[in-house]
Amino acid sequence: MRTLSSALAVCITLACGYAMIPTADAATSAAWSINNGSACQLSIPTTNTGVRPKATGFRNESLSTSNFVICPISSPITPQGGAMFDHLYIFLQTLDGGTNVSVTCTAVVGGDQFTPSGPIYSTKTFKFIPLVLSLAWDASDFGGTAGAVIPGSGLASITCNLPPQVSIQHTEAHFVYQIGT
Repeated sequence: MRTLSSALAVCITLACGYAMIPTADAATSAAWSINNGSACQLSIPTTNTGVRPKATGFRNESLSTSNFVICPISSPITPQGGAMFDHLYIFLQTLDGGTNVSVTCTAVVGGDQFTPSGPIYSTKTFKFIPLVLSLAWDASDFGGTAGAVIPGSGLASITCNLPPQVSIQHTEAHFVYQIGT
């Protein structure tokens, strides 16, 4: 009887011990896709020579004319279901140190086989307070839940009506990917 009790106790102890071992979930890592502002281009072709790509970004050197500029968001990996990024960003800077400047930008995602309803747009207008301004979008700006992956974000771009004396420094997109099991 004593041997049976001891064996049963050992089995119960082992079973409880195995039940308490955590499962092996896939590890994740955070990453960013970053494009220099010089990757942007005029959205509406013009001969306006005040707007140009430079080594430090895409600049509107005009003193009086705004121009529409479109910036691609690069997808460094193939997204599943067209969703990849949880945040999109664009960084702008005034060239003259001005702080009383407003800028309107529209982020667009989708428009591929994963978003049959077509592209989804989100427009925001911001006013510079510091010399550098970061504009951000998350899933809630496209009808999703903040913190979730943005639907259709594997194909994304940001278009701004770039005011005079403003430069687009760069765009960024944040994503998390699995690195193991």
